[in-house]
Amino acid sequence: SAGERFLKAGIEARESGGQTPTLSLVPYEVSLLNFSEYLLISLAAGLVALSACFSTLDLFGVKACEPLGMEIEDEFEGHMKVDKWQIVGFALAASASLVLLFFFMKYMIYFIIFAFATGGATWIAQLGGMGLEYCFPSLKNKPGMSIPCLGPLAHAELLAGIPGLIVGTCWVILRNTPYGWPLQDFMGAGFLCFIQHSYKVLKMKTVAMLLVAMFFFDIFWVFISPVFFHESVMVRVAQGGGTGESVPMLLRIPNFGDPFGGYRMIGFGDIALPGFLLSYLRRYDLMSEKSMWQGYFLPAFIGYFVGLNVTIVALSLMRMAQPALLYLVPGTLGTTVALAACRGELGLLWEGVVACQTRVAQPEVSWFLDAQAQQQQQQQPAGISQLLCCGASGLSGPAALQLVQPLPLALGHGPTPHSWPAQPLHPGYGPGSPPSTWAVDRNGVPVGF
Repeated sequence: SAGERFLKAGIEARESGGQTPTLSLVPYEVSLLNFSEYLLISLAAGLVALSACFSTLDLFGVKACEPLGMEIEDEFEGHMKVDKWQIVGFALAASASLVLLFFFMKYMIYFIIFAFATGGATWIAQLGGMGLEYCFPSLKNKPGMSIPCLGPLAHAELLAGIPGLIVGTCWVILRNTPYGWPLQDFMGAGFLCFIQHSYKVLKMKTVAMLLVAMFFFDIFWVFISPVFFHESVMVRVAQGGGTGESVPMLLRIPNFGDPFGGYRMIGFGDIALPGFLLSYLRRYDLMSEKSMWQGYFLPAFIGYFVGLNVTIVALSLMRMAQPALLYLVPGTLGTTVALAACRGELGLLWEGVVACQTRVAQPEVSWFLDAQAQQQQQQQPAGISQLLCCGASGLSGPAALQLVQPLPLALGHGPTPHSWPAQPLHPGYGPGSPPSTWAVDRNGVPVGF
């Protein structure tokens, strides 16, 4: 401690006849924002944006859907389907885990350390393997091998597993030294990107229920749990429960320039949970062909960044642990809901329905209608008119769908053009089974509705 060092220096000065050390006291001033906090905010916000972009890598080469009202779920597999009862179960299971760690941390901390080290090595191997296969496509054809407890691994994953194993081992050895935090943050970044890539939320109402549930979860276990357990359960678990170790499921940055040392920390959940929403919004913007300024990802990201800053300010002013989701959920989910409601798109965004827009050149559109379609055009349902108006809303200029003839002449029914493609334009249409309502653009490409 500082007192022991001062006493030792006094004894050494007396024995050597040197100058007696003096002790001066200065008030400790807490800065609202220092370099460590800027670095932590930048790291967390950067990882949210990076993981959201990484989760949408599967959209490269995929054309935005052309039929109006197509759902995201139609295009992608391997997504996360969660109902309200599963979310309630997740919150209860997380609460039970916290209580278990609160009472038995001294027995479980080393299992957590081992799980984090092996998991970190695995995440690095899988992400590195994906990168190697992208840079060197020939690696995809090389056979891998099966490893007990891990299952089959591709050749690229085996190569990437070597640095992953080295990083995990080094972190275990150096975790309590000043050199352990960069390794922990590196493995944590791999985990956060991997989880966003592995799970894809299809509807905003799913991630909204999850965020609201964890919003109250965070508040209870930070602020209210001392009423029942005489101290904050969340804080004690995060600090290692008096074992001398710290739970590694968080990002940490040293307090540079602080005489008391220590670390600034943010939990993985405060990045991963809002990250699910931002990943969904990024995917929705891409499938809707929305620009960065017209979409929802950028406003939600700005809300996340502002929420992080508010969290740090609250931490400095109150000088006590803060539930970050208390500020992050309103900044992300609240911003998105308010913006979608103002744009009149909350229903589509809430259900994950992409309002696709068919873009054709201006000013002419050539519609091919045969004789039978001409006879049927008078029975054109009004719903088609509403559908087109909905799809074209928000567009203007050359990008808009321009109808140079009245709407009844814009669509055909029944028999379809002979040039209808053999491959379906929509997953719901089988080959040779085009939709009953169709149109053809100026290039002769059929468009189904």
